[in-house]
Amino acid sequence: MQIVLTVFSAAALLCAAAFLSGADCFALRALARENRRKFCACLLLLPVFLFIPMGALPAFVSFKGSAALALLLVILSLAVYDGKVGLLSVLAAAASLFLLFLAHYARNAGFPGAECTFDLISSVSVWDGLPSDGKLLAVLSCLLLFLSAFVFVKKNKTDASVCLVVSVCCAPAVCIVLPLNVMLSEFLSGFSLYAFGFVCFWAAVFVLRKIIFFFAGLK
Repeated sequence: MQIVLTVFSAAALLCAAAFLSGADCFALRALARENRRKFCACLLLLPVFLFIPMGALPAFVSFKGSAALALLLVILSLAVYDGKVGLLSVLAAAASLFLLFLAHYARNAGFPGAECTFDLISSVSVWDGLPSDGKLLAVLSCLLLFLSAFVFVKKNKTDASVCLVVSVCCAPAVCIVLPLNVMLSEFLSGFSLYAFGFVCFWAAVFVLRKIIFFFAGLK
């Protein structure tokens, strides 16, 4: 029974994440009929949300190396979407490399959490808990994620799959830049902390996505 509940909970979370990312089930079903390759790329991308803490909530799945697995899914998804290993995959790989270095650096700095996880990166504010070189890693990681999203948007028309890719690129950046579990815990607790953190997380992702679309000249 516990396994069944876990599966249903994960499915519900992924449906919510897809909807909030702008890729609702109807759009993905249409994409499955129109372009199987892009649909498969989206399917590879959706599980990434299970590994990312949303606001003050911990990641649904978090184990040693889970961030590396999530980033690998992103790289594979972009390669499948393009049909080749191109600039997008290289940019995502570079961003992933900096993120993994950041996670290792945070672990050595005494951040709590399992090694190489997004929970580890967001457990303490990198702006307060790391020296200058650690902060530089955080900045480079975010910039490469944004650049990946920007290049992707410029190459593709705006649809449900594009919104999903951009949201997945923005989500880790929100974890790094805005560790909401740290920022909000001083003012809120219990259900209010998790609910408000969840809303703030997706609001930040939405704003970042709009900024990327704006500079790409699409929205």
